[in-house]
Amino acid sequence: MKYKMKNKWKKRKNNNRLKTIIILAALIVIVAIVSALFIRGKYSHTLEFDCYQIVCGIEVPIEEGARITVQDELIECSNGNSVDRVPVYSHKKKNYALLVPAFSVVQPYEAQAPRRLLPFTEITKEQDKYIMKRGKNTAFLERCFMYDCKDTYFFTRDIQVTIGSDTIALTPFSYVYAPYNQPGYAYDYASGTITDIPQGASVSAQFDNNYVIYLDTDRMESKDSGIILHQNVEDLERYK
Repeated sequence: MKYKMKNKWKKRKNNNRLKTIIILAALIVIVAIVSALFIRGKYSHTLEFDCYQIVCGIEVPIEEGARITVQDELIECSNGNSVDRVPVYSHKKKNYALLVPAFSVVQPYEAQAPRRLLPFTEITKEQDKYIMKRGKNTAFLERCFMYDCKDTYFFTRDIQVTIGSDTIALTPFSYVYAPYNQPGYAYDYASGTITDIPQGASVSAQFDNNYVIYLDTDRMESKDSGIILHQNVEDLERYK
């Protein structure tokens, strides 16, 4: 009788221990998931030289040593500077742009879908070639454009942009901010010229003779087909 009681006590003790282990394991998994969600998409970059952004036609300086952090849709700067989603440039380094949030890279002539560039991807021009850099990773950019899956388009080639009935020429490293049915603007890198986009104006870019990008409605069309550009950059496969 005592032997049976002892076995029952041991079994109950083992069951309690197993329950405790399961609860602790579940808590560890929950903490890990919450932590992963908290730090997901958090990236930082420290500027190595003075930079600036062109925001609504105004040059906004960002000093050397400023640390910019991107987490999801939030962009913060260590020294209190206001940093926008548009490209970062530098007077000290020509033919250079820093894409602060994640952008998609769209290659119309490639069979694959647009891919995601991580935040703080640098775009440079070296020996007439456009190069994408992030850390130690580099890649040549050919026949493509960048789009933040919101309202900003960045180009590494000469391109014709039509705003309403007027057409302007943009040089490489220029960008267009074209929110749907709201005022926007186009920034030409070479001349520093700002062209306003009136509210409700249609905005399109001629990409070679084969593709037209409708910047205000985020569509791209060819002679044979058309697609809606992605609206969530996180859904895209990472560019490698």
